[in-house]
Amino acid sequence: KRAVLMEPHRHRAEIFGARSRCYRRQRDYEAAREDLERALELAEALDDPRSVARVYFHASLVAERQGQWVLARRYAEQAKAQFEEIADRNAVGKLLNNLGGLSFLLGKPEEAIRVLEQNQVPASMQATARILRLRALVLAGDAAKAQAQVPALLAADLSAETRAKLAR
Repeated sequence: KRAVLMEPHRHRAEIFGARSRCYRRQRDYEAAREDLERALELAEALDDPRSVARVYFHASLVAERQGQWVLARRYAEQAKAQFEEIADRNAVGKLLNNLGGLSFLLGKPEEAIRVLEQNQVPASMQATARILRLRALVLAGDAAKAQAQVPALLAADLSAETRAKLAR
């Protein structure tokens, strides 16, 4: 019976979340943040870890675009914890990628490297993760290590491209 009573809240949370993404794409970050606050309130009332995690993930993106990197990291860590709770490895991988990038932006290249190296990145984000790792290595002052990784990374990309052509 509780589930039936809570269903309108679930729909409202999803609507606020969707509208916040529209606002984010229009670069109206304040409106996006306001809708995310409403969505989070509803998702927490539902006691739904997946909905809460999604809201925190999007709140992290909005905070990042507003230049609030510490807040973005905090939201990303909260989303990561929720996604770990429900064992969503794909979402955790995306968040680790974002957390590595945020560490890089916060001037912590060693932390960025550590986070990015522990990440099992989803296939769709592997190229971005490799580039972030290289940038973090360079920023950390280990340009030689970054340079040494380039040939293998280029070969991996070429292999993926070759595999795609062969699959056609």
